[in-house]
Amino acid sequence: MNKLFFSCLIGLISWTFTPSTNVHAQSLRGDAEQSQKYSGSFSTTNPSKTTAKDAETSKKGVVELIDPEEGIEEMDVPSVKMSNKELEKRLDYFHKGTWKHVTKQSSEKKKPLMVDFYTDWCRVCKQMDQETFADEEVTKNIKKNYIAYRLDAEKQKEVAEQYDVHSFPTFIFISPDGKELGRITSYLTKEAFKKELNKYKIEIPHTKYSEFR
Repeated sequence: MNKLFFSCLIGLISWTFTPSTNVHAQSLRGDAEQSQKYSGSFSTTNPSKTTAKDAETSKKGVVELIDPEEGIEEMDVPSVKMSNKELEKRLDYFHKGTWKHVTKQSSEKKKPLMVDFYTDWCRVCKQMDQETFADEEVTKNIKKNYIAYRLDAEKQKEVAEQYDVHSFPTFIFISPDGKELGRITSYLTKEAFKKELNKYKIEIPHTKYSEFR
């Protein structure tokens, strides 16, 4: 009788606790699967610089952060603020033509070159176009003090290799006689870029007998 009673009691205890244990095990297994599913889904590489490797990663579906301060929730929000037509109109101060032609213009006008090395897949380059180069004050500064030129580093590889450009965006300031004055290899806000423009422009003397007057 006692054996039968204890046997029933043990069976009752096993039946009571088994479902809870199974649910807990399923929960742990589900958490592990979710962790594995989302592992590596986001790229947190420095958004201020884009390399060819980053572009390849982007093609595989990995989402890049444009602004690390925006957080994951803002990653899918495009940074484009104006239409391509409007942007093209605002950036028409970039000189067209060959590298030989634009360097000749720099020499003749005694203005330094401001060269924008970019690629079609560089998201940060496009962000700079929208937020920095389309700005009116930046535009006025460049028009007044520089010969601006945009160069697709994948189509004009020889120039990119000549100046050892491997990451994008890269902006190089070149004197009228062909010497490199300085370079920027990361994203800059319009305010920060204006400071760089003021650093490399040629100061024109305003004297009575100046040949520049």
